[in-house]
Amino acid sequence: MADHKARRRIVAVLAALGAGAVGILVRRKGRPTKPPWGPAGTADSGLPEERPTAERPAAEQDVTDGDGRNVRVTLVRDGEVVRGAKAVELVAGAERAQLEPAPDGSYRARVAPGTYRVEARIDGGLRLVPVSITARAEPAAWTFAVVAPDEPYLRVGSEVLAIRPRLDLFVVASPRPLEPERAQRLAGAARQELGLELVDHDRLQPTERPAASGFIVLRDDPKRGWADRERAEGLRRVAATAGFDGDDLRIGFIVDAGERGRPMVDRRYLVRLGRDATGQSGPRAEARVPDEVRKLFDGIDADVLRPLPEPDAYVVEFRDRDFRRHLRVVESYVAEGVFRYGEPSLVSPVVDLVDLGLYLAQYQGAPQPASVPLQRMEAPDAWAALVAAGTAGVPGTFATVDRGVVAASPFLAGVDVELRDWQGAVVGGHAATTPAPLHGMQVFGVASGNGHQGVWGVAPNLRHVAVQRSDTFGPEVFWDPFDELVASGVRIVSLSFKPNFTGWDSHSEWRVNSLVDAGMLIVVAAGNDRSRLRNVDGSQSTRLDATSNGITITWVDFPLAAHPRTLTVGSTQLGADGEEQYWDFGSGRGTNRGDALDLCALATNYLTCLDDVNAAPAEGTSLAAPLVAATAAAVRALRPAATVAQVKALLCSSARRIRAGEPFWLALGAPADWDPTVPVPAHHLRYGYGQLDVAEAIARANLLP
Repeated sequence: MADHKARRRIVAVLAALGAGAVGILVRRKGRPTKPPWGPAGTADSGLPEERPTAERPAAEQDVTDGDGRNVRVTLVRDGEVVRGAKAVELVAGAERAQLEPAPDGSYRARVAPGTYRVEARIDGGLRLVPVSITARAEPAAWTFAVVAPDEPYLRVGSEVLAIRPRLDLFVVASPRPLEPERAQRLAGAARQELGLELVDHDRLQPTERPAASGFIVLRDDPKRGWADRERAEGLRRVAATAGFDGDDLRIGFIVDAGERGRPMVDRRYLVRLGRDATGQSGPRAEARVPDEVRKLFDGIDADVLRPLPEPDAYVVEFRDRDFRRHLRVVESYVAEGVFRYGEPSLVSPVVDLVDLGLYLAQYQGAPQPASVPLQRMEAPDAWAALVAAGTAGVPGTFATVDRGVVAASPFLAGVDVELRDWQGAVVGGHAATTPAPLHGMQVFGVASGNGHQGVWGVAPNLRHVAVQRSDTFGPEVFWDPFDELVASGVRIVSLSFKPNFTGWDSHSEWRVNSLVDAGMLIVVAAGNDRSRLRNVDGSQSTRLDATSNGITITWVDFPLAAHPRTLTVGSTQLGADGEEQYWDFGSGRGTNRGDALDLCALATNYLTCLDDVNAAPAEGTSLAAPLVAATAAAVRALRPAATVAQVKALLCSSARRIRAGEPFWLALGAPADWDPTVPVPAHHLRYGYGQLDVAEAIARANLLP
């Protein structure tokens, strides 16, 4: 009854503001259209890769003929395929298409292109939360989680996620890097005063020392759990006494989403009103929260913490701790159009994409000079051309968002570098995590190395803005530094880390689109899971990239890399024949691949900074991304007015096709943000449009208007 009255008050406030109900599905010209809801997937669908047939060779096996689209749907619960559904149908208006069961437990059909609502009738009282899919030009698969009638679920962007909240696990998350000493004090005080046990985030097993991140997990008596407000507030008091009183601490519980990141959920939500009722937009520091909006959220017992740059979007926090009520209220208001979206501000730890221990164990011999991969990518010729043209010293700027660097390091001597903290503010002599920023220095070395100890970067003469990233991912915190970069004129940024996403939230979707529209090229490392990138809409490409022999494909959730408007980069290695090939490190490590992969770069056994004083070889997509970003900055140094579409098309079309004899290079349509005057080259799931060729990119940059 209280919720019903609150809803009526909100509708009345919106009416007073001149707001009306707005559909959830918003179409933007020139951008991929996302359905209002999408699938909930698992990290490994278990679907076998289709084999080439005699009638259709491998190069054509997964190309859809005519107007039909091949669709494959799998239902899962607790990681197991749900078989024997009474009916699985795709619905569009009055039209219904029946999906037929397949031996692997999936349901398949061939349908006309378009957006469909998926419906299923399942035995055992299970149900499929309403979801939609968009049948595209390529065959694709979706995996949906089914839930029990009383089981909670989250809507995050286009996905619906069944959740198993671990109410016995408290999480303390801070966007600031947590020094080991402070984290240890917090864990010790929580044990002594509240009886909470420190556990490892990944295995949820007892541990003596917290991991070097902003994410601390503490186990409580499951009989008390998160519903015990007094103990939760006690943990906040303990955190304050341990020296965390000045931090924007998040205290919540783990959403056990299986292999999808183990995020933390608390009382905080990201909400956008049903239409732009207040006209608020622009940087958050200049935005004001109208009194009408505060009253609106007061009606559902929530406070507005801050506005977001997205028009009429806010970070809000419920006052009580009944997360099931929060989900019900938000879901009902989204359904009625009061909110355009309302999604929990999930927090996850951020992980680096380089495992230093593996590399040091692998390379016990003499390291390979950095000049070898640079020569293979024609970097020396590129810089010779720039010098000959008198443009080698032209200012060009790019940013890397990573663990930071140490200004006093000899690897930075003579390099034009600016240091910023995790909020994007310019800092002095040290922008680094504690302990030493190993990953940040590695990324710096391949992009801007000055030759010290043989470490050469691809663009040491360009201006490098090194931003220290947050140690935890929360959508409103993650994007903060990008505001400052745009404000200072930085239009190229490289990211070589992976937020443990559970879903791609609506606010992040808006931020990517707005940044690209503002002229920012976002270069993202593809990741090293040796898996396929699940598409942002939750679909899974079934294209071939190798002779499969029935092997199982695994998919990984990395929406920032899978997004069609980012530039995603994988890594290659030199094969036994002296030619580049797919980077496969073994032990489950290798370049992620998929429809979203745009480029690859030779970034294996690359001599770079180990820390602020030593050099060592490293490899992986973490190193590939800054190689491409620095090259893009060189292009814009020559042509400052070049658009995102021009730079993206130039880098991809100038790339060198490797392993050209493989039958898996396919001609696809133009990707998002592509210069229409540039022909689209063939695409390979493992190599994108080819391997970075620095010299060819610079040569073609000179031809831009």
